[in-house]
Amino acid sequence: MGWLQAQESQPPNILMISVDDLNDFVGGMGHPDAITPHLDRLIANGLLFANAQCQAPMCSPSRKAIMTGLRPSTTGIYGFIGDNQIKETIPLPKWHSGTGPPFPP
Repeated sequence: MGWLQAQESQPPNILMISVDDLNDFVGGMGHPDAITPHLDRLIANGLLFANAQCQAPMCSPSRKAIMTGLRPSTTGIYGFIGDNQIKETIPLPKWHSGTGPPFPP
C-alpha cells in the first residue's frame, strides 16, 4: 500500500472550535492580557484561521448561525434573544441519532 492510499484510508483528524463573543482574547492570537496556555498550545500545534467572519454583530444571530449553519436571513434572528428562545425558533435536527434531516428545510 502506498503512502497516498494509506492517507486516504484514515479520516482526517479535525477539531473545529467556534466561539461567539471571544473576539481576539487569546494569547496565541497576540492579545497581551490573555493567559490561555491550552488554546495557545492548540494554536501552536495546529492551523489557526485568524481571518474569520461572523454572520451578525450580535451574539444571538451569530450563535444560531454556528448551531445550524443558517444565516440570520433564514433563521429570522437579527437581535438579542435568550438561549432558550434560540432553541425554540428552529429546532436542531437530531444528527446524533440519524433520525433528522442533514439540515433544516
